[in-house]
Amino acid sequence: MQPDAIKGTFRFIQWQDLYNDEKPFQVLTQIPPEAENQRVTNLVFKDEEVEIQDVRTLAIPPTLDTYGFMYRKYPLSFTNFASRQAVEQFYFPEVERLIKQEVDDVGQVFIFDWRLRNTLPESPPGTVLDFNDRTSFLRPAVHFHVDQSPAGVLNRVMLQLNDQAPTLLKNRVRVINIWRPIVEIIGDWALALCDGSTASPEDFIETDHIRRHYTGSSMYLQKKPGQKFYYLSRHGQEDVLFLKIFDSKTKGIKAPFCPHASFKLPYSEVDGEPRQSIEVRCLVFSSKEGNIPLGYHKRVKNKSAEYGDTEFDLNGH
Repeated sequence: MQPDAIKGTFRFIQWQDLYNDEKPFQVLTQIPPEAENQRVTNLVFKDEEVEIQDVRTLAIPPTLDTYGFMYRKYPLSFTNFASRQAVEQFYFPEVERLIKQEVDDVGQVFIFDWRLRNTLPESPPGTVLDFNDRTSFLRPAVHFHVDQSPAGVLNRVMLQLNDQAPTLLKNRVRVINIWRPIVEIIGDWALALCDGSTASPEDFIETDHIRRHYTGSSMYLQKKPGQKFYYLSRHGQEDVLFLKIFDSKTKGIKAPFCPHASFKLPYSEVDGEPRQSIEVRCLVFSSKEGNIPLGYHKRVKNKSAEYGDTEFDLNGH
């Protein structure tokens, strides 16, 4: 039996005065050797320990709008994660059905990215990865972050949905990640979640992620008093995690997002395995005309991947 709460160490971003003059950034592509500025980032992080409560001890289960995350039991029938074509042909529709089944006010679901992660030995600093290969496992991310900033979400919708964007943006827009283990029980590195209702917009530092043909924007969390953190003990492959990254609706919504990061468990699950997980990132649009049929599936290509970028692995993020 696991304790109700444990300790975990994470990397939290630290404010720097230079951010008054230049925006925080990370360069995720090769810098031309002739460039005068060879910096790959101006971000500074600090390792800090926090208390993490087991979600299983909560009297009332969290929801997307109260905490920014929720768990649902859903069996994993798909196993061929080594095939990109199979994942997109068979697992994507399963994700779409799950969102429409468990999330309120859903009209259309657009899947724009997915990633596999495991806990194999970390790549040496400066290792160049081919981010086009979605079947390659990345390391867990240990920085508390939200994948997309509000500006980043808007840019992504406009870039990837083109002529459809003005119509879709008239309704509620959310980014929801579907995260689950693909091993029976995670035994080493778990995913920690910050209650989105305890983190204010002022707690974040927005950061540009600069690629060769596209600049995205995410948010890193500063550690502040009052923030609450959670994880799920004995996290198995049937425990599907819904993570809210962005929500355009504000009225009645306590948690517009869910900062998250990975950490090494201070104990070992008896029957646990080294972590392997999949995360599918989805644009979720509401429709005043009602939901579209469950059989409809619209896959959006990752346009940055189409250019064949190779990018640096910055500690798994």
